[in-house]
Amino acid sequence: MDRLKHVDYKFFVKGHTKNSCDRGFGHIRKYIGSVDCYTVEHVVDAVKNAASNSVTVHFPRGTGQFKAYKEVLTELYKRLEGIQQFQIFSMDEAEMGVVSCWKGPDDEAVVKNLRRKIDGVLTTKEKVMKMMCDHVEVLAPPPPNVKKSENMYHNIRPYVPEEFRDDTLYAKPSMQEGLDAKAAKQARLVHRAAMALAAKENQDRRGQQEAESSASEGPSKKRKVPSS
Repeated sequence: MDRLKHVDYKFFVKGHTKNSCDRGFGHIRKYIGSVDCYTVEHVVDAVKNAASNSVTVHFPRGTGQFKAYKEVLTELYKRLEGIQQFQIFSMDEAEMGVVSCWKGPDDEAVVKNLRRKIDGVLTTKEKVMKMMCDHVEVLAPPPPNVKKSENMYHNIRPYVPEEFRDDTLYAKPSMQEGLDAKAAKQARLVHRAAMALAAKENQDRRGQQEAESSASEGPSKKRKVPSS
């Protein structure tokens, strides 16, 4: 916080990412495809050895480098609607909370003020500093993907050399994890069914409204065909 005076973000355009920034990933993919990786440590070493000029930084789980900013930022700032239509963003400390957005390098800037107004007062710099320093929590690790764990244990582990089979990557999911996975899957199915039902009701309602609107306008008059 309070370290950068000015920030410019320039994002890739979808479908046009073949540039110098992407070459390193190509080297990594090509090299990893030619070596055997049975553990996470093997992958880290492969990334390090992919290119002589590559610099790999590995953050083990639990180091606290990744934090959950969404809740705090949602309280401090408004959403930037239609963000995907823009490619370039610019922010300056002289205008806190103001973002200049460009769809392309030659387009006019669209200025967005994202500061929230609470009780008629805009978010202050002091509040932002306090919230970002005192209320941002370390991001919790994602829950285990039991389906992938089962696949790794049953389908991949038998082909892994004996000395690597005890790695946690191939651990057998516990019974409780299996039950949790089934419960989560059932909840997703119920949610999808509810969403599909709501969508159909909305579609039927729109169709009924259109039919009523057409009926209220009366039958359309047919044009007379001029006689020859």
